[in-house]
Amino acid sequence: MPTATSQRIKLIAILVLVPLSIWFAYRNIIAPGESTVAASQAPSEGALQSTAPARNARNRQDRSLNPSEMAAMDPTLQLELLQQSREVEYEGSSRNIFEYGAVPAAPQTTQPAPNAAQQSATDAAAAVPSAPKASIPLKFFGTSTRSGTLIKKAFLLNGDEVIIAEEGEIVDKRYKVIRIGINSVEIEDTTNGLREEIPYQEQ
Repeated sequence: MPTATSQRIKLIAILVLVPLSIWFAYRNIIAPGESTVAASQAPSEGALQSTAPARNARNRQDRSLNPSEMAAMDPTLQLELLQQSREVEYEGSSRNIFEYGAVPAAPQTTQPAPNAAQQSATDAAAAVPSAPKASIPLKFFGTSTRSGTLIKKAFLLNGDEVIIAEEGEIVDKRYKVIRIGINSVEIEDTTNGLREEIPYQEQ
């Protein structure tokens, strides 16, 4: 029994001491290394912030001009150069911008008078009357619709001849009925493509 008890005590001691030794090793070896790295990084960030104003000040110093550059930038008016530019003679055909005065008038171009032949041709062209517009010699005096259908027929009069025609039909071998309305009818002359709307006329 004493032997078993002593072994149990040793086992308990081992189970307690091993975690404690691992914790102490982590606390004293690994954790101080991490704190040292964090401490070494913090000053580097501060150093960057502290060097920024110095860099800005150095840039401002670089932008400032030294006395030799200030002397090279002469703000005085160079009268001799101005006099040389005034002595240059302008050779263009337009107005000299260095001289005061009115703008010269543009030369007037005279058009030659038309000769007698041209004048007579112009007068003859103006005297020719325009050809009268041809009209369709048909008169429209009524319509009719076949019962039970929508087909319309127009009553046309060509002189003394009465013509009854539907839409699309050609009468007198020349005139095509395009559309039949209540108050007018549209006729096309197939020889020249002329279309005319003939109004209703009572007979």
